[in-house]
Amino acid sequence: MPLRLKKIWLSLGWLLILAIIILSLIPPPGHLPSYPHLDKLYHFIAYFSLMLWFAQIDHTPSIRLKYMTAFILLGIGLEILQGLSPLRNTDGLDALVNILAVLSAWRLTQHRFSHGLTQLERLFFISR
Repeated sequence: MPLRLKKIWLSLGWLLILAIIILSLIPPPGHLPSYPHLDKLYHFIAYFSLMLWFAQIDHTPSIRLKYMTAFILLGIGLEILQGLSPLRNTDGLDALVNILAVLSAWRLTQHRFSHGLTQLERLFFISR
């Protein structure tokens, strides 16, 4: 069943992309807890959520593969851009975590958890 609110879901996904780009390029906040490698958790959550979100919008394998590739390139590209900024640093481990998060969500949504938005629409829009 096609999504009735696909444009809204895509718009929210693009806002997520924009948020990731902005948060990756602005100076890091100084008030975050300083646990070792806590930022890796943030990276994983961001890129996992991104792939999970878009994988629910389009179920075509070739489109999902394009999303996966784009999000991996986004994560690598932003890490490179951070290295060009005097305010941030490039961290290869961050890029690796981004890739693992995208791959994890992509794999998870191949069979499970790929119809969350469809279920949400069914819940709120029972009849057409």
